[in-house]
Amino acid sequence: MSAPAPLSPAVRRAIAALGVTQIIGWGSTYYLLTILAAPIREALNLPAGIVAAGLSIMMVISALLGPLAGRMMDLHGARPVMVSGSVVAALGLAALSFATSLWLYAAAWIIMGISASMVLYPAAFTALTQLAPHSARRAITWLTLPGGLASTLFWPLTTFLLEHMGWRSICLVYAGLNLFICMPLHLLFLPGGEHADSINSEAAAPVTGLPEAQRQRAFWLFTTMLAFNSLLVTGLLNQFTTVFTGLGFATDIAVLCGMLFGVSQLTARLTEMLSGSKINALGGTVGICSLYLVSILILGLGMPYTGAGLVFAMVFGAANGLMTISRGALVLSLFGSQGYGEMTGKVIVAQGMAGAAAPVVLATIISSAGAPAALIFMGVVAASSLVAMVALFRHATGHSLPPKAKP
Repeated sequence: MSAPAPLSPAVRRAIAALGVTQIIGWGSTYYLLTILAAPIREALNLPAGIVAAGLSIMMVISALLGPLAGRMMDLHGARPVMVSGSVVAALGLAALSFATSLWLYAAAWIIMGISASMVLYPAAFTALTQLAPHSARRAITWLTLPGGLASTLFWPLTTFLLEHMGWRSICLVYAGLNLFICMPLHLLFLPGGEHADSINSEAAAPVTGLPEAQRQRAFWLFTTMLAFNSLLVTGLLNQFTTVFTGLGFATDIAVLCGMLFGVSQLTARLTEMLSGSKINALGGTVGICSLYLVSILILGLGMPYTGAGLVFAMVFGAANGLMTISRGALVLSLFGSQGYGEMTGKVIVAQGMAGAAAPVVLATIISSAGAPAALIFMGVVAASSLVAMVALFRHATGHSLPPKAKP
């Protein structure tokens, strides 16, 4: 098999710019409460659960507005949407810095939810797909490498800043990063309306996807898989240490497994990149869903032995690292490049809703029935995600989409 054509200079520049903006975008919003929840709770005199709900608000708003943001990107190109999104993110963080009550706190997270639909991964994947529809999977793989470093960089950065300034000042600093770094990068390096038009031309030879008659069933199977996957991953990551210690692991082992999870994500993405994205999107995602289930079985059968926890973290982390890539690749493979932005927004609505509910659901199970019951629940969810993905594979390969088709 011949080596894939190199990515164009424009695509490489966009990947570099988006790598920076994704780190800042995720780090300054999604990962903000990991460090700042405690001082915010004390300052506003709010219960811990209410403070944590800020992230859930952001995820729900982002999911609901995803289709609209995607449609705007399809019509006008990625540049104006992501430039505006950076400004909105800055406004949301500035609003959070001035919050003095529950209602102002919630309003700030609503604003950040609007921005999330315009600047985080789904929007970035759309931008790369507009630039290079036939190289989108490789471009997305490259982007997820720096994007996966958001927590690695921003958790220690936020901790360091908190030693020298208050949480309100940190929010203003992060607002400045979105306004003075992300906004110019989006303006300079992303495709505008001319690229949105070009992907529909004959010269661009757009990816076509499934026949129209077969897309509705594929859509529902795909969104079901993503919703179950989000319920599993978001729930576990928000309760990682609680689950591990509840299963009998020492706290330091739980922390070590958490670190290994992140390393394994990055390693899996590097492996995908070096392979040249030769694994097809459909079959590869079936394998990824299988890895989630296998990892939970390993943890359940081997707890509380350290080796079982470490193997679980490696397998689960690898699956999660690859799923981010496969999600964007599957949208392109199943539904084509025309209208990619809007379709990406639509398929992640259920995923966002499930992710917003996941921490509450898992925490409730742990508090009422214990960590072993939570592990059983996660196993059932992982199996359900796998069943939906196998059904999608059978449907797509049975209706004119070859199992070896690569976006």
